[in-house]
Amino acid sequence: MDAETRAAGRYLLARVGAFALLIPARQLTRVEAADGPADVAAPAAVDLRTLLALPAAAGGARIHLRTGAGEPLILGVDGTGSLHALPDADFCPLPPALGYARGLFDAVCRSPVEGLHALRLRPDPLLVPLPGTPPVRGA
Repeated sequence: MDAETRAAGRYLLARVGAFALLIPARQLTRVEAADGPADVAAPAAVDLRTLLALPAAAGGARIHLRTGAGEPLILGVDGTGSLHALPDADFCPLPPALGYARGLFDAVCRSPVEGLHALRLRPDPLLVPLPGTPPVRGA
């Protein structure tokens, strides 16, 4: 990724089912098409469709990134959108009632991005399984 793409305040829009996620561009290392669910055998790979109890259909995209601590992480998503420049003022914190989601995301965008109010991925997401779901690798 080039320096302009990875500038602070820029985000890649990712889609997981009806959800929109904003991933800080400064953390991206690669985005690639996927022929199926993310490779959960990788040391830190999570198919967000499975985590959100959605079908992990063939296709989609894999987003390779480094967490705030520098750890590699691969996210499986349905697809990606454009890069967006958004200041911190465009985000508001998630309410305390969304406890589990707050471990993955730190804010929601106040205005629609490509038609959806997107959640912003934390620099160091806490990838722990919900009760009754399969274990998450790389957590």
